[in-house]
Amino acid sequence: MQTLTLSNMLHQHFPDALHFSLLKSSKTHQETQQLHAFSLKTGVFSHPSLSSRLLSLYADPNINNLRYVRSVFDRIQHPSLVLWNIILKCYIQNQQSHEAISLFVLLLGHFPPDEFTFPCVIKACAKLTALKEGKQIHGLVLKLGFGLDKFVQASLVNLYSKCGEIGSGYTVFDQMDEKDLVSWNSLLDGYARCGEVKAAMKVFDEMPEKDCFSWTVLIDGLAKCGEVETARKIFENMPNRNLVSWNTMINGFMKAGDTNSACKLFDQMPTRNLITWNSMIGGFKLNLRFLEALEMFERMLEEEFRPTHATLVSVISAVSGLASLGTGRLIHSYIVKNGIELDGVVGTVLIEMYSKCGGIDSAVTVFRTISHKKVGALDCYNCRLEYSWHG
Repeated sequence: MQTLTLSNMLHQHFPDALHFSLLKSSKTHQETQQLHAFSLKTGVFSHPSLSSRLLSLYADPNINNLRYVRSVFDRIQHPSLVLWNIILKCYIQNQQSHEAISLFVLLLGHFPPDEFTFPCVIKACAKLTALKEGKQIHGLVLKLGFGLDKFVQASLVNLYSKCGEIGSGYTVFDQMDEKDLVSWNSLLDGYARCGEVKAAMKVFDEMPEKDCFSWTVLIDGLAKCGEVETARKIFENMPNRNLVSWNTMINGFMKAGDTNSACKLFDQMPTRNLITWNSMIGGFKLNLRFLEALEMFERMLEEEFRPTHATLVSVISAVSGLASLGTGRLIHSYIVKNGIELDGVVGTVLIEMYSKCGGIDSAVTVFRTISHKKVGALDCYNCRLEYSWHG
């Protein structure tokens, strides 16, 4: 009966068939904004079904406009728990986990959380590695009787694994009646993060199914613990490799000092991304192969990849290692020419490079142009000036 009333009400204010159809068919951002504007103009926004529809549309991944989601939410006098869950999820999708947890606290003053609320807020805690808050929410989960919900359990396993509390993660995992691939991967990731390689391999062998993430997590864990050869064997046995697995293995070789194997793998890759190039350049710098790092940077530019700040830090550090002032000026010129902002980190390594290469005047110029001066930049600047005065 309410739907019929709403339909009649909307027909009165949406005489144009196009406007009325927007309520049911709106999918794009522009269509949703048209519906939103018209609902405010005609006063039908206050109808719960319409305001809820707008909130859902703005929160949809295809639009994902958090600002509008919050604007609509704040205008709804008595939002339902469903709407609280929608906006909570939207905050997390937009990497605003702190705000999501704050919103969850507000929610508690209106509704008890349900099986949809808990996985969202626990995910926010996992992203922030907020173990204390996560444990408090786990206590509320048990109090409200959601301890055996499979989605809540899966989110808790992920939380404890991300926070290094793998014992608690296993306890939750062991209580699960339905263990899906996501839960298995979370447990595997937890053991790998904690450096418990034997336990990780045991979990890996027991998994009823595996995906690329499963294989890659194990490879990464093995490489970080120094078992690069075992990681290589796992990599070679992968039924399907994605770009992440290739990059993980390259990174593992570089950290182990095996630059030759990293180069061979790099040459075999079917495709590469910016992370691949950064791993190679950073890896050469890590192993004091400064000339190779600069050569790899040149190849990267030839293939029209735009360097990130992480790339530039490695490249400038390599120049410092070579004490090549001319090369350093070329890199600095590239940064200026391409409009790359000098943040505290890039600026600091530039100052250090110029100082090591004897370009004190250039170091002073860089210091004055850094947009966000950090303690490291100040210390580096002061030390180099003192050296130039008294050296």
